[in-house]
Amino acid sequence: MPNYSPALDAWIDLEKLPELGPGHPAPGFAAELRDTTNEELIRPHAVKDRSFANLCRSALLLHHDCLDESHEISQEEGSATGSYLHGVMHRREPDFGNAKYWFRRVGKHSIESDLFSRARRIAAEPEFSKESLLRSFSAKPVWDALAFVDLCERGYRDGGPAEDYARQVAREEWRLLFDDCFRRAIGEKGAEG
Repeated sequence: MPNYSPALDAWIDLEKLPELGPGHPAPGFAAELRDTTNEELIRPHAVKDRSFANLCRSALLLHHDCLDESHEISQEEGSATGSYLHGVMHRREPDFGNAKYWFRRVGKHSIESDLFSRARRIAAEPEFSKESLLRSFSAKPVWDALAFVDLCERGYRDGGPAEDYARQVAREEWRLLFDDCFRRAIGEKGAEG
């Protein structure tokens, strides 16, 4: 993980489990983030890619349940990562069909291999290992974003192990996406699919 700015360290809770639905926007967070420049957001590093600095903003807004504000940014960014964050936002609305549309636009994303490894590791944990739905999801040969949308929908609707698992995987997805956006914003190598 890169050396984040003090502002980012204060705003990121790596243990937070994202909601599968809209959640409750953190009071005042969107305004506070809007008042922070990209340079302040990325410090001590220099901003090398403004689009990815903006996608850091979109991801932070998702992290704090500010879906509308995240949507404003991600829909303006035509990259695979912009489409990915757009898909996550719609998945959380919840508008599962629209989420699938955006994930189809992503194609293959650079985080998928790591995300799939983490999802399989979570599925093997004792609390999930006996759940046939989770075993079948994690038994796929590669990450399947559309199947994950279906799993999130089931978890949102039914709760239980599907919800617990989907929230843990969504946390890993957010971590990987944010880290990728940050690295690319500061000009470190990143590879979009």
